[in-house]
Amino acid sequence: MRIGIVTVSFLPRLGGAVTQTLLLHRHLRQRGHHVEVFCPDLKKEGQYTEDGILVNRVTHPRVRGFEDHFSRLLLLARLRQAIQRRRRNFDVFITPEFNIGPLSLCLTRGTRKVGIYGADLTFETLNVKRRQIIPYPQVLDHKLKPLGLKNYLLIALLNGLQYFMFKRLDHVIVLNREDERRIRRHADDVSLISCLVANQPAQAAVAQKPRERPQMATIIGRAVSWKKISESIEVALDLEQGYPGLQIHYFGAGPEMPAIESQYGDRIGIHKQLRNTQILEWLGQSDITINMSEYETFCIANTEAMINRSLLVVKPLAEYRHYLHDQHNCLTLERPGSPESIAKVQAAFATGRVKAILDAAQQTVAEQMDLEKTVNQIESLLDRIAHGSPVGSGKSATPGP
Repeated sequence: MRIGIVTVSFLPRLGGAVTQTLLLHRHLRQRGHHVEVFCPDLKKEGQYTEDGILVNRVTHPRVRGFEDHFSRLLLLARLRQAIQRRRRNFDVFITPEFNIGPLSLCLTRGTRKVGIYGADLTFETLNVKRRQIIPYPQVLDHKLKPLGLKNYLLIALLNGLQYFMFKRLDHVIVLNREDERRIRRHADDVSLISCLVANQPAQAAVAQKPRERPQMATIIGRAVSWKKISESIEVALDLEQGYPGLQIHYFGAGPEMPAIESQYGDRIGIHKQLRNTQILEWLGQSDITINMSEYETFCIANTEAMINRSLLVVKPLAEYRHYLHDQHNCLTLERPGSPESIAKVQAAFATGRVKAILDAAQQTVAEQMDLEKTVNQIESLLDRIAHGSPVGSGKSATPGP
């Protein structure tokens, strides 16, 4: 097949969508498919070969960053034009995220297209510049009184945009059962498929974990309000009081990074430009990974910690229910930073319970997120869509499995 991957997030930017794009490209190429990437850029335009990847970059002279909505609209238009111009060179397109990448793809005609619902467009657009977020359950509930008229109308508009994308895509891949239940009402063809996860430890030495006392804690995620990076750092600092000398390292980038550097730069290690393979090397040395995020659709960093036997400490989110279970393959904290929460983590090490948790975490990834199985599912789906009828062609979408 000739496959186009459409993404806003690509190198040199970092993050989960970039990791998904790289894994998709690598494994589809290994199976003999022709694969190209389409993405926006702030500086250059044209087709380039980068680390063996054929990349089609588009830019706009008035765009200086990715954060403001006007810039995104300008890039959306240019990305749509690039895809439309090359549509006959591809059998099918896939996008690993849910923002202007899939929207630009949805505005094309005569294309066959698959979207991975890797983030809720409504929630992220609503909260990207807020210090105090509107919680995800409240966004989903969509009630006028708690939201206020302005936010209520904005959510209605953004939800409408998402529903349009669900209908325009030939198929929507969701990453958790909560999203599957909700989105099936609005999309014609939906399937639940795991994220692509490189499910081998970064280092052979991870088999020696757990250590008797944790020596390193890691925090991984975008520096945006809903990821609660500062809260994760505070949990790590509380743990440091019980484990003197505990190293704390944060890996990420985003609009809240200046505030994080100002507040914590002299107390923890902060790493802004490491690629995923480098972060995995750090996870191979990590004893605890802390993720106090209040919103996720899946979270690749969670599974990467599990593979590398770094004790995963999270909040109990509904989107985690299909693969994370407290005291079985992770620890959940109802009240992060409270004495009982810190004692819960310490008890896992003191009693030796942590070994069983790490064993179960690795087993969960091996059973539920097998990389070969996931690639098989995506390849089969792309082949089915490639030989069906594209949405917007005047024919009905290919029926679901």
